Amino acid sequence: MTLTDTRPAAGAFDDAADDARASIVEHGLTAWIGSGDHKHLGLMFAAFGLASIVTGMVCAFVFQLPSMGDSPLAFVMPGSRLASAGTVATFVVGIPALWIGLATYVVPLQVGGHRLALPRLHNLALWLFVVGAGLSAVAFVIDETRLSSLASSVPAAATEGQAATDAVELLIAGLAVVALGTLFAAIVLLVTVLNRRAGGVRLRHVPAFTWSTFGASLTLLLSTPVFLAGLVLLWFDQHYGGTVFASGAGGLRIWQHELWLLGRPEAIVFTLAGIGLSCDIVATALRRPLIGGPLVPAICAGAPLLALVLWIGGTPALRSPFAPIATVPALVLLAPVGLALLTWLASVRGSAPRAVPAVLPFLAHLLPLAVALALMIAGAASDVTGATESAAFRNGQLVLLCLATPLLGLAAGLVHWSPKLRGRVPTIAASGGVTLLLLAGVLLLGFPGYLAGFGADDGVATIGIAGALVTVLGMLALLPTVVGPAGNAPGDPYEGLTLEWAAASPPVRHNFDEIPPVRSPYPLYDARAAATATGGDAR
Repeated sequence: MTLTDTRPAAGAFDDAADDARASIVEHGLTAWIGSGDHKHLGLMFAAFGLASIVTGMVCAFVFQLPSMGDSPLAFVMPGSRLASAGTVATFVVGIPALWIGLATYVVPLQVGGHRLALPRLHNLALWLFVVGAGLSAVAFVIDETRLSSLASSVPAAATEGQAATDAVELLIAGLAVVALGTLFAAIVLLVTVLNRRAGGVRLRHVPAFTWSTFGASLTLLLSTPVFLAGLVLLWFDQHYGGTVFASGAGGLRIWQHELWLLGRPEAIVFTLAGIGLSCDIVATALRRPLIGGPLVPAICAGAPLLALVLWIGGTPALRSPFAPIATVPALVLLAPVGLALLTWLASVRGSAPRAVPAVLPFLAHLLPLAVALALMIAGAASDVTGATESAAFRNGQLVLLCLATPLLGLAAGLVHWSPKLRGRVPTIAASGGVTLLLLAGVLLLGFPGYLAGFGADDGVATIGIAGALVTVLGMLALLPTVVGPAGNAPGDPYEGLTLEWAAASPPVRHNFDEIPPVRSPYPLYDARAAATATGGDAR
């Protein structure tokens, strides 16, 4: 007697074991807390990112209330307690968690996989984010003085011979835990792109957003350990009353390139990673592949790495892209955006565009970039050179380039993939409402820094406070795309081009019942084109 069983595909035993473990608990809180399902993890990461940004805005407003009669400008000046709290909650926790959540949910679908490469490690990364953010929040609550601010280019050195307060050490520990979570998440996403693609899906066949995820993950993988090393130095400096960051130009350079937010590649990486997300939205709206061929993935993967190259090159911190004057690094970082814009405009010709909800936040996310560039040129013309004025101006640049642009871009992504996330197709009106709130909020939040840089008085802080409140309203309006009730939308409501639209909305546990042939980044477009040529049905 002979056996004729078919040999299992490579990795089938591991995948079956993962599915068996995942099926032990189907419902309830336990299924989410310990989940290795990329869909659960993606939604939890995204929801936590939204909550962190809202918390940062609310805390900044609450912290400002006691100082309204003293120095309202503290709301927009780096180095203050509330500026530090807003920096950690928004830029160090919120934006990275939101981006990781969207990538965690979408990338396995775009590469035809049914799980992450290292699901348990990714689950650990999520809870490291939560624990680290909690430790940082406690540090700001119990501290009554200024904590060392990552938004300030000048470190607040420890007093020699005196131990740091518990709050400072707690903040350092919290930031280190968040950094570990970021590092683990970057490893998982990078290995997923490289190793968990479906059979027949070559690396050159993955869509633009996946290429951006690849570039951003690699950038985080290379730069986050340096941030961790800087935190270790800061802990020794603070705990033992050292002078590492108070030892002249050398200590200042270490601070500016390892800990200061504007001196690290993480400051701009999520803005540049949004290029791939935008490319997928534009291609879906145009209902055709983007013109440019290999140039598109090169832009998407290379843009985040460009921030790393400039950082390694030792760009002087005060001549960074956030300086009050137009600088060469700023123009270099804007080059991929310009190339992507030319690609989008070239692709419009001969297309049959349709109004999809994500187009509104996509267009809105380009506006802060244009405003920041225009104000940078105005800053050069007005000769903004004073230390206080320059610091305030850089804070405005930080808001527009590192908060407004990536936040609106990620909002576009959440709206675009809302059918996959929650099984609901948002309306144009709902998308427009979210876009208006977020755009108005972040612009109002950033303008006080610019106005203070141009010499305005403390009264401009009121504009920033109003911007924080409007931004919170926009985030709350965006929340249903992540935590709202699940619907049953069509699998492909937009006539999408990329592989994720071949799955149900929301996807089943194993994502795909059947994967269509993949010979390009746009397999569904290829299938429709082939069906049209033969007079058949693409399905």
